[in-house]
Amino acid sequence: MAQHKIHVAVLDADIPCLKVYKARGLYSSQFRVLLQAAAQRLNKIPETLKKGPLAVHVTAFDAVGGSLPPLETLRTNPQSPAEPHAGGPSSPIDAILITGSASSAYEDEPWIHAMQSYIQTVHAHYPDIKLFGSCFGHQIIA
Repeated sequence: MAQHKIHVAVLDADIPCLKVYKARGLYSSQFRVLLQAAAQRLNKIPETLKKGPLAVHVTAFDAVGGSLPPLETLRTNPQSPAEPHAGGPSSPIDAILITGSASSAYEDEPWIHAMQSYIQTVHAHYPDIKLFGSCFGHQIIA
């Protein structure tokens, strides 16, 4: 049975405080660990395995530095359960996760405006992309 792979783009909207960064890395690294661990737990449930074992690939982007996923890398059609994709860096992005930040979503910062515009474009033109925001990220999506 083929693996069911999900490609998640994580937009780092900040760098954790030094103590957390030394222990756990960037927020994208922390989400990678959480998402991959969740996939492993789900793979222990027989009902989950009907589409094949779940695997999560995470690609990090430095949103503060202006790095966002190119629109041409986003999934443009629903993923067929019968035809799972490669799930690697060259596979279409299935979901976008925006991390937390010490910044406010309402601050007048160029990178925040760029992210808001980007997310509005994704929401309007890429209906198959799932969006998730953590704290700051949730405010950006709202």
